[in-house]
Amino acid sequence: MYNFDEIIDRRNTNAMSTDGFRGYIFGDNDGSMTFPYKDEEFIRMWVADMDFATPEVIIDGIKERLDIKYLVIPEYSLILIIKLL
Repeated sequence: MYNFDEIIDRRNTNAMSTDGFRGYIFGDNDGSMTFPYKDEEFIRMWVADMDFATPEVIIDGIKERLDIKYLVIPEYSLILIIKLL
């Protein structure tokens, strides 16, 4: 069973919701802007950059695939690449 209650600290992981939102949303790439709230007080409502750990079944599947000494592009990916060309 997946633990949705586990708190994941995403700081310093290149996550846009914690490390890049000031530059992305406010254009404050050098950290010179003053904000009325601390970074940890912002309410993050991101969809693609979620604060959930990768489920074990996904990690196990990746590890299993990496145990094979060669990596190939799956056939459906090749078909997609050819269609895009």
